This record gives sequence, structure tokens and C-alpha cells, in this order.
Amino acid sequence: VPFVDRNQIANISRVFCQSGHCPWPPGDALHDGFDFTPTEDLVPFQASCDGTVAAVELFPNRITGNYQVNVMFECDADNNHGLVYAFEPISKDVNVGNQQVALIPVQVGDSVKAGELIGRLLRHDPSGAHVHYGVYMRGPIGQICPDHLFSSSVHSQVLDVVRADHPDWNLCH
Repeated sequence: VPFVDRNQIANISRVFCQSGHCPWPPGDALHDGFDFTPTEDLVPFQASCDGTVAAVELFPNRITGNYQVNVMFECDADNNHGLVYAFEPISKDVNVGNQQVALIPVQVGDSVKAGELIGRLLRHDPSGAHVHYGVYMRGPIGQICPDHLFSSSVHSQVLDVVRADHPDWNLCH
């Protein structure tokens, strides 16, 4: 799982939805991963696969203008898949973005093992800060619904977090 401690995750505010029938308004607001909202500042997130860090990038989100730090992994066990963690403190201030970068201990080229710390989220805006977690297929396919890649234990843990606030949601729509 991408989180270290389930008790530090308040909810998953969005799940993977590419169907155009998303369970949040408006229903056509597509989403390509899971948004983990922490309960407090500096909650740690961990690698969910063994792999190599392919990118650590600070940039303003093209839709919101808020700075985020994307950490991308290429998974070793499966050369077709990778992971992206978008640490989103929710701020248009580049200084906040740089503070978030300082909370990411991994660098491009680092080898990581599942369970290793990849970063802590700075909750600049506690009402919206989250870590977006997505799985992608290399090549032209892009982000995919990861439910078939999760072990049954991980699937259950993530679904339990989703259904704590949204009992009728699935992991992917």
C-alpha cells in the first residue's frame, strides 16, 4: 500500500474513474488514481513496489495552478508498470512547493524497496492536501485501474479506506 499507517489516512476523496460515470459531481469529472487525504501534517508515504525512481518533479498543476511534486517509479518485478505519487500540499506559492520537495528523500536513479519512505506530505491546506497515487502502463496506454494488480490484502486495505466514507464506491469506476 502507498500509506504507512492506515490510522493516518482520513479518507480517499477520489478513486480511479475513466468511465464518465464517476460517483462524485459532476459525474464526468474523470480521475486517474486515488487521492489519499492524511489526518495530520507530515504523514509518510511508502513505495508500494521495488523499483527505480524515474522522476521527481516540482511543477504547478495545469488545472489548479497549485504546486505539486510528482515522484515516479518504474517497478522492477513488472517491466510494464510504474507508479506515480503526486504530493499536493495545495498552494500556489512556489516556496511551499520547494518545502514539499525537501520532504522527498528519494532522487532520480535511486533503487527503492517496497515499504521504503518516499516522502511526507506537507499539509499547507489541511482541507485539500492529499497524495494522488496512480499506476501506469509504460508506452501509449498511460494510467490504468490498478485493482487487478493489487494483492488481495492491499485491495482490501484500500477498499476499506474508500468505503469508510463512500460505502457504495468501488476502487475503479
